[in-house]
Amino acid sequence: MKLRYSTLMYLSGPSDKTRTFKVPTFLIWLIIFFAVILLLGALSSFYILHKLNQANEQNRTLLEENSMLLQENRKIQLLEENLKSNTLLLRRVLNLVGVSSNPSSSMTSEEQDSALAIFLENSDVLLNLSHPFAEKEIVDVIPSGMPSHGRITRGFNPDDDNLSRRHFGVDIVNKEGSKVYATADGIVEFAGWDDIFGKMIIIKHAGKEKNEGFKTVYGHNLVNLVAEGEKVKKGDLIALSGNTGKSTGPHIHYEIRRNDVAINPEPYIKGENYSIGN
Repeated sequence: MKLRYSTLMYLSGPSDKTRTFKVPTFLIWLIIFFAVILLLGALSSFYILHKLNQANEQNRTLLEENSMLLQENRKIQLLEENLKSNTLLLRRVLNLVGVSSNPSSSMTSEEQDSALAIFLENSDVLLNLSHPFAEKEIVDVIPSGMPSHGRITRGFNPDDDNLSRRHFGVDIVNKEGSKVYATADGIVEFAGWDDIFGKMIIIKHAGKEKNEGFKTVYGHNLVNLVAEGEKVKKGDLIALSGNTGKSTGPHIHYEIRRNDVAINPEPYIKGENYSIGN
């Protein structure tokens, strides 16, 4: 079979001299074919990469949404657990102050607020009443009052969008060496050093049935005066306030936790200048 040739011409040099080349025609078509294939391959690659990037972005968005849903679900579970324990405890508090409640019905938020107000208003009286041991123990394991004389300068702020501003307790400013008291009966769960709160004490408070689930935290102490495992009573001297850890000045960082979740201590504090110590 005789090969066909195509003639290629181009001008070269200042004299515009014409040069010609003979190239097999099939070779020209072969070059064009491969060039088209390469172009299509490059366009396909760009399209596939674009789709992959879109899929990765969608996957990242779905993972973030799933993480947020899991966090919200955990918050709902904690709220349900707290609601159950709060309802049980408030009913028992209502009984102590002579207000009857129906165990078969759930308490509204207004009833819970009212019960808490009644308890706080009568806390001093309740502590001096001659209740049976189990009932008095319930009162004594509920933290109340300020742990030290001083002034609250920073409040409870656990949900701030700025993580650096989140705060899971209250800061009570006082002089270094001020006395710090336990705000309820309990057992010292931790007494040692924490990288943030310096010399810190955690006291676990539980009633006879161990279902109240309170803990109190006292941070930035100058000296811890109790040891882990030691039993303490409400009003016992447990520390001297200081400026240890990450602190900008002498103060007490005070937290109340329920079922290991920080709650706002301020409703349990009778007044800014009120302390259970002498």
